[in-house]
Order: sequence, then structure tokens, then C-alpha cells
Amino acid sequence: MSHIAIVITGLTGKLHASFEMASRLKASGHNVTYMCPANVRKKVEEQGFVYIQLPEIHFHFKNPVYRKPGSNSWIKKFIYRLKHASKIYTEVKSILRLSDFEERIRSVNPDKMLIDMELHEIILAASSVGIPFKLYSSWFSHKKHVQLPPIRTNIVPGEGWQGTFLGIALAQCKEHIKVNAKLLYSSLTLNNYRRKTLMQYAEDSGFSTKDMAASNFPPLFIYTRTPILTMAMEEMEFPNASLKNLTYIGPMVFNNREVHPEDTVRIKRLEQIFTTGKSSHKKFIYCSLGTLIESDVRFVQKVVDAVSTNPDWVLLVSFGGKQGMDELTINTGNVHIFQWVPQLYLLSKVDCSINHGGMHTVNECIHFKVPMLIYSGKKFDQNGCAARVSYHGMGIMGDKDKDDHKTIHRNIDKVLNQPTYKEKMVYMNGVYNHYRQIDISTYL
Repeated sequence: MSHIAIVITGLTGKLHASFEMASRLKASGHNVTYMCPANVRKKVEEQGFVYIQLPEIHFHFKNPVYRKPGSNSWIKKFIYRLKHASKIYTEVKSILRLSDFEERIRSVNPDKMLIDMELHEIILAASSVGIPFKLYSSWFSHKKHVQLPPIRTNIVPGEGWQGTFLGIALAQCKEHIKVNAKLLYSSLTLNNYRRKTLMQYAEDSGFSTKDMAASNFPPLFIYTRTPILTMAMEEMEFPNASLKNLTYIGPMVFNNREVHPEDTVRIKRLEQIFTTGKSSHKKFIYCSLGTLIESDVRFVQKVVDAVSTNPDWVLLVSFGGKQGMDELTINTGNVHIFQWVPQLYLLSKVDCSINHGGMHTVNECIHFKVPMLIYSGKKFDQNGCAARVSYHGMGIMGDKDKDDHKTIHRNIDKVLNQPTYKEKMVYMNGVYNHYRQIDISTYL
């Protein structure tokens, strides 16, 4: 069997998903080694995997050489960068030393590598070393097509004028202009050194720069030829989404997460809430805002007000470790606020999930057949995920900035009481379970 290195960013959602992927590979007889530029050693080794620390990746340079000390004028900063462009570029190249990554890869010497699509430095280093690799992501198709809405928009094909051929074509055109405008701005302000350096490394290592298309999601590049495995289901895509280099391997939901002592305390409290509520035939609603964005207290307050008017509903809110809990006004006993909750435990118990449209949360709802009311955080691919959930009838897509508590109440009522949403989740869960039966090592 093969020795496979999985290279991760270290972000929580992706980390948990990778554990499921690694566990399946291990069950198929493969040896798995983790590599990461962020320090997640403890979490990885707790799952029984070998861990190798990689050098840090500087996604955003904050080196003082970028601006003249004490200067707040953008003109003076630009002049300073212009005068010292060569020095800055040389310094960036010293920071982005692919040789450090190459050395670490050689020391591990895997047979194959699975690399997160955002880790451009490591992708180029693996190419230079000559280790066979594929990329992986948790995103839907990034294909540019006049009939496929951009992943960062909440456009649903066939809905409203934006969902028409013209509306989608305009959205794609707007996205293209934004990407190229950002590239032009970065070039004019001498602020594109990381991209410039990576492109140079690609040329030096023989990696085709034609494979590296400019993008603002994910940042810098998307890969148009290198094989990509995505932890999504093709059945949730829009029409015209097919890409030659994209393979759908299905959601990766790691259901064997370690229960920490503080989670045990929370679960006891939650069990009491569920026991009391079920004896009265209550419906349970879980509202989660995720771990990547700051909690929107005003939106949570609207959700609280929406649920407070119905005594047959019980609301459980997780702030994801963010601030804002003390700012809420709660006047009823059917609302329970937590700083943090064990999400998989809660999703196994609730009737509706209100979430921000993060792909990993959507996948976990599919795992537990929980219909969704999505109020996108409007970051990254959250709009695109929300649009696909709506398009396929798995839930309702709202607008956290426009919907008032009465609209949120109506949306919750629809998700809970119109059986089509639950039926669709049951169907998608069956599709998901089909993906789970496939040996993912066959994709490598």
C-alpha cells in the first residue's frame, strides 16, 4: 500500500474533514502522514497520525520594509515601494523559499501527496521534487461559464432576472473584471510580490503557468489542469458545472471526534434541554454562526425574537467562541445561548439548522438529514453554498441583512412544517451514503 502525505491549512472545518479522509485511507491499508504550515500537531497526533511541521506560509506580508516608518500617506508609501522595489522583491523571495518546503517533502518521501488547493508554495515545491500529487478542496466548481453563477454570488439559476442567461453572464463578467482590476491595482501599487514570486518559481520548476488562472477565490490562483478532488457532491451542483480536472469524492464528515471534558459538561446541559422539550413535543432549532466570521449580534437577536413568539420551538445558539453573547436580549425560556457546542451532537438531535452557509456545516447537515435555513455570512463561498441548497430544495436561503424577525419566523415555520425539505435531505443523505461506500484511494 502507499505512503500518502496529506497537506492541510490547519483551519478547523478542513482539519476535521481531512480526518475522515485520512481515516478511510488508513482503513484501506495506506500509511498517512500529515504536513501543515500552521501548528496543529496536538490535534493531529490525538487522532493517531504522524505529523510533520512545515515552515510557515506568509499569506499576507506585514514586513516593515513595505512602507517608510512613520508614514501614513499612501503616496509616500507608494514612492517608498517604488524606490525599494528590488529590495522588497528580494526580501519576499527570501521569505517564500520553496527550498525549505522541498527539503521537508524529501525528508518524508511519500509515494503520493494530497495538497490543499490554497497552499500554492507547497504545490510548486511538490512539483519541483517530483512527488505525484493531487489537490483537494471543499468547494463546488470554479468553472467560468456564462450559464454558471460565480461561487461567491447567491444567484440561483431560473430565479429572478439575475438567474436568467443575461443575469448570470453579467455576474461572470463582473467577477472577471474584479479579478483583473485587483491584479492591475496590485501591479500599480507594487503589492503583488507573492504572486509574482510564485509565478517565477512555477517557471523555474517547470510547472505550467497556464495551469494557474488568476482568482480571488481561492486567493491568487485556481488550477485548471492539475487534478482536484472536492469534498462535495456533484448532485448538489448547478447545471454546466462540469470540469475536466474536478472529481467529486463526497462530503467528509468525521463522526469520531474526541469529546473534551468541557464538551461533556455542555452535553449534560443539552440532554436536559432535549429531554424536557421532547416530552412536550417541541421542535428544536440550532443556530450556528461558524468559526471563521465574527458573530453578527443583530442577526442573532432577530433569530431570538423570531423563536420567542412560538413556545413550541426551542432555539439553541452557538457563538462559535466569538464575542457578543452579553449583548442579546432574551425574555423567554425557549432560547439557550452557548459560547461553544459540540456541533455533531446537536445536529443529531435538532429539526432545523440555521447556519451561515459554510460547506462543512452543510455537509454535516446532510450527514444528519437536517433541513437548513441559510443566512449566508457573505464570505468566501457561503453565498454559492446557500444558493445550491435553495436550488435543490434542501432548505431556504434568506438574507441576514434584510430579513426581519417576522420573515425569519415564517422561514423557520416553512422548513419545519413543509415536508419537502426533510424529504430532500433524506434523498441527499442517500446520495451521500453512496459516496461513502467508495474507496477514495481509487481517486489517487
